[in-house]
Amino acid sequence: MATQVPVGVPSTLDETYERTLMDIDEQNWAYAHRLFQCITVASRPLRVEELAEFLAFDFDEGENPKFDADWRPDNPSDAVLSTCSSLIAVVNVGDKAVVQFSHFSVKEFLTSNRIARGRVPMFYIPLEPAHLMIARACLSVLLHLDGSVSKATIKNLPLVFFAARYWQSHTKFGNVSLRVQDAIRQVFDPNEPYFSAWSWLRNDDEHRESISDTPSTPTTPPLHRAAENDLGDVVEWLITSRSQDPDQLEPEFVSFRTTPLFYASTQGNLHSGKPESRAATHQAWCRRECSTLRRLASFAHCIVPWPSGDFALSH
Repeated sequence: MATQVPVGVPSTLDETYERTLMDIDEQNWAYAHRLFQCITVASRPLRVEELAEFLAFDFDEGENPKFDADWRPDNPSDAVLSTCSSLIAVVNVGDKAVVQFSHFSVKEFLTSNRIARGRVPMFYIPLEPAHLMIARACLSVLLHLDGSVSKATIKNLPLVFFAARYWQSHTKFGNVSLRVQDAIRQVFDPNEPYFSAWSWLRNDDEHRESISDTPSTPTTPPLHRAAENDLGDVVEWLITSRSQDPDQLEPEFVSFRTTPLFYASTQGNLHSGKPESRAATHQAWCRRECSTLRRLASFAHCIVPWPSGDFALSH
């Protein structure tokens, strides 16, 4: 004899999730959707205090969202879990409390066309807008790091290490970088303090206590770093608007000084940027880099000629 499902009891996971989302107070829809976006696409699981920081941004404030510390919840864990505790969970990973979906199928449902066509389409999560939201928040955090930043002051910015380490992974999704281009340029602007602060923090997400008390002069200049990360538009802007020299070597205290083109070549980014930008800077880079690449032959497999007569590393 077949067992009958009682009337009103969801018969599928989709129906269960749909009903759970319908129970969220309308006044919390926007915040819940924001938290779901973060959990869905964040480059690594977010700590409770990091995720709660996203509730303190006003994303309607142009390209760079406004951050207001007064909007931070008094209790980050309660603020996160109270939004929709049955769909998300706080779990301990080592000594960190991170937030994740209670089941992998929650993420699958929230990003599916099924929810977009169902009764709770306001919770549908297309991936590019979610990455854009995180990228905007991360860049906004970095643009708070002025000349007075120190190890002591960043203790009041729970999202800063995630922002410094992962903003680029989010800007590389789809066309996100085009939507935050001005903010990226500000980070790389040699006339501002942001690049030094980012360089200071960018590799220390897992070693937070090991950073120095204040930023120091970066060993890698902005143009080199932009070339390394395939930020062609930023490379062009630094050369044309900030008079950065494409022949520039790294600072004298660096033992093996190289140029921006070498940084691009190590990441396979020799062809980044607009065609007109590449044409404008290619010859200047290659004059210096031909000799640099020959110097690298000792640890590269070989050097092969380009059709133009220039040289490139063959890995």
